[in-house]
Amino acid sequence: MKRISVLLVMLLCIVTFSLTYNCNKGTSNNEKTVDNVCDKIFYELKDTVWIYLTYVKYFVKDKNCDTTYHLGMFDANGDRAIDNLTTYILPRTKYIIWNRVENSGIQQIDTIVPKPGADYLFQKGVKKDSITGNWILQLPEDMENQYNMDKGFRKKEEYTIIYTPENYIGKEPKRIDPPIEVPPPEGQW
Repeated sequence: MKRISVLLVMLLCIVTFSLTYNCNKGTSNNEKTVDNVCDKIFYELKDTVWIYLTYVKYFVKDKNCDTTYHLGMFDANGDRAIDNLTTYILPRTKYIIWNRVENSGIQQIDTIVPKPGADYLFQKGVKKDSITGNWILQLPEDMENQYNMDKGFRKKEEYTIIYTPENYIGKEPKRIDPPIEVPPPEGQW
């Protein structure tokens, strides 16, 4: 019994040391840490960043008992938000793809368009894939070179997603305006 207790304590110490060592050591550029485990979030080197769209319905207790609809968004980096997700991309990223999650409660994504002044990241416009229904943005081919030549290179551009929730009869489509930012905050990639 005493031997088993000693072995369990040793095993626990090894596991604790291993977890502590990995957090203090950091991660490579191809890994993302888990929230609340290490201090920083690291964005992966990806050629394509996916943004997944679903909707969230709030029941507001006011005199009209109205229902408000909001867009739940999460991306391949692990970031998530309702109506206002900032998607960070690396200078080498080639595409951003918006995907309506199956059974998401969204009838359709009507369009995705850049806001006025969003003329660098959205040079080629966002196009809908007629087969998959995904919306695809091809990013500027010179973005990585721009970043390498100008270390102060930073872009943050907003766009508008216009969508229609299911069973949203006779109402105007919903609009939200989230941003895309390149590169991620310093030290996080």
